[in-house]
Amino acid sequence: MKNNKKNEEEEGKWIGEFRVGQCLWALQSSPSSPSFYEANVRQKWSGQGDFATESWQSLDLSV
Repeated sequence: MKNNKKNEEEEGKWIGEFRVGQCLWALQSSPSSPSFYEANVRQKWSGQGDFATESWQSLDLSV
């Protein structure tokens, strides 16, 4: 699991990551709202180790 300590304060607290098929989902809390989470979706190129695209989707996981 990757955890970039340098950007942790700007980007929020790291929650964890999980893989679904070729997508790697990374969850971290929003720095502006502790009860709000963002999912980082990284789609890998077929057959390559580098992440091809990266996009942020906001998820409200508060209960």
